[in-house]
Amino acid sequence: MLEVFYNSFGVILLVVILVPIFLFAILLFAKPKLIKDEARKARTTYLLLIFCLIMMILSYFNDSKEERKSNKAQEIILLGDNAFANSLYDDALLKYFEALNHSKGAYNNLESMCSIFNKIAQTYRMKEDLDKALGQYSNALEVAELMNENVLIANAEMQLGRIYYDMEKPNIGINHKKKAWNAIKGTNNEELKFVILKELASNSHALDQVGMAIKYLTAALQISKNIGPIEEEMELSYELGMLHKHNRTFDLAIDIFKGALLLGLVEMNEEYESRVLFQLGNIYFERREIDNALDYYYQAISKSTHLGDTNLLKSLYSSIIEICEMQDDRGCILMYLKKEASLDERVGNIRSLIANYIRIGDFYVNTQKIGNNAIALNKFEHALRLAEDNNCMQLQLTALNRIGDLQIKMYDCYKAIECLKKGLNILKEQGDCPVKQTLLASLTKAYECTGNKSMAIATLQKMTKSKVSNPKIKN
Repeated sequence: MLEVFYNSFGVILLVVILVPIFLFAILLFAKPKLIKDEARKARTTYLLLIFCLIMMILSYFNDSKEERKSNKAQEIILLGDNAFANSLYDDALLKYFEALNHSKGAYNNLESMCSIFNKIAQTYRMKEDLDKALGQYSNALEVAELMNENVLIANAEMQLGRIYYDMEKPNIGINHKKKAWNAIKGTNNEELKFVILKELASNSHALDQVGMAIKYLTAALQISKNIGPIEEEMELSYELGMLHKHNRTFDLAIDIFKGALLLGLVEMNEEYESRVLFQLGNIYFERREIDNALDYYYQAISKSTHLGDTNLLKSLYSSIIEICEMQDDRGCILMYLKKEASLDERVGNIRSLIANYIRIGDFYVNTQKIGNNAIALNKFEHALRLAEDNNCMQLQLTALNRIGDLQIKMYDCYKAIECLKKGLNILKEQGDCPVKQTLLASLTKAYECTGNKSMAIATLQKMTKSKVSNPKIKN
């Protein structure tokens, strides 16, 4: 600005000096009768030039004052930003408000004011003062509307929507985000469109408006194909497939997941591929197309095993066990129960391992073959030892109850009594609860097994009394 002033000032000054000299030279050679008229014209021209010079000087000083205010505001904003970055939110607020005062005094500086309102609101949000944040974002919106700047309006509406979500007012929040979309959709700002559409999709899904969520996410996916990166497109494709699955529009979900699978292949992202394969398997399972479901599950297992993705492998094994149970394929059930237990042991997931040993024991109990009860007892006892060593009381009680019931079945009634009493001793301080009722019922059977009817009756009465004193307990 200063350089421009000096250049312009120099030109005007040169003209002010040279024009009179030029006019005087003309007058020297002009005819006498023209001298009076030319002198009048020269004087008028010279006065106009002086007036222009004065106006330019005044304009410079006025612009210079406004520029100094604007520059000062920017310097203070930087100090506020630095305080914000260091989590010094009170200091940041002081600087932002100071910058706001400078911006208010500067001519035509609405955009800067809008930016400062947003910064103040963001700082209040970090301080969890949502009411003040709401007020400042409202100020930003008011300034943006005054400027008639759609991008700034959309940003302010989006931020208001986020605040209302933080305040647990989702319906008001989503309405503001819809206003943000209406403001931005006619612009070329694809990045902000993308952000707003994603948030509208997520918020609509949270409000169980699955159809609207699909609509917004489909639009966001189309934008992501144009602005990239491909990783964003992959994740949106996965989310859209999940929405269609939730909406039970399975054909569309399958098409989207198959497209997502191709993206994963192009990017050579096996972790993503295995997730997509698992969901394709789940959809075919929902449709009871078991062969297709198993095909995708096996493909997912192959990739997950290679990657060592234990969480996904566990989910895959559970899904296949469910199919095996539907088909009453007992060999398949046992194989995948053992695979799941082996996986738990490898990763140190003790609680899940104990639960799996109990499930394997249950499998052997329910399979009527010679020797199976002994195998089941071994699994239950293994589960009990692990539960005791790792202080897993609920699983310990479950294992004790299973051992007691199985020993009654094997006519080892005294050991059953010993085992069930151990479980009841653990529950001494727990009061009446459903597990206690189960143990008392099994203990009654154990006493009947030994022929000790008086103890069986006493235990039964104890169980009945416990139920009467605690009506919440159900059979």
